[in-house]
Amino acid sequence: MSIIGRMSRAPLEKEFKFRLTPASYAALTRAGTPLKKEAQTNHYFDVRPALPFARSGTGIRIRNQDGVYFFTVKMPSPGARKAKGLSVKREWECRLTSAQAAAALRGKRPLTSFANAPARALAKHAKLLPLEKLKRIGQMKNLRRTVTFAGGLKLELDKFTIGKKVFYEAECETKKPLADEKKIKALWKMLKLPLHVERRSKLARFLKSL
Repeated sequence: MSIIGRMSRAPLEKEFKFRLTPASYAALTRAGTPLKKEAQTNHYFDVRPALPFARSGTGIRIRNQDGVYFFTVKMPSPGARKAKGLSVKREWECRLTSAQAAAALRGKRPLTSFANAPARALAKHAKLLPLEKLKRIGQMKNLRRTVTFAGGLKLELDKFTIGKKVFYEAECETKKPLADEKKIKALWKMLKLPLHVERRSKLARFLKSL
């Protein structure tokens, strides 16, 4: 039996991820029309050293985005149809007050005590995991630039640091994967950039660094 319970209906996160070099990150930044720039700090939760939530495919974080806090839970979406390079996950997200976030990050308040969708998802779908032992296991800083391009394509260009290593990535959240995939390929071709699909999540790369 899976340690993740049967999924109820939840918003699906569908996104393409592409690995960038510093040069391709700069080229995309210059070519697009900037919408916003955000400083993010992602605080991840699990149980060390076994990391049972990550091993089950469950990602749990509190994100500080320019002083606004978001509690997010991501889980696998069994049976989801995927285009090549497309990541599809169930996602529950809700804002927290700064006081709520501080209490959770300091271990003073369990994540499942919140009356919101991410907490309910954990209580329902991850009840066979050690929820009572969930703790913050570390953080990762990210600078996100949201840019748009001709044809309505919107990308999130990320520059994030894990340990002493800097990573560059482009994300495209999509409701029309096939149409957006064509736009992405055309943009990369126009800018003469190598197109490298990134199949690892930020969380997976962070955990590898522990």
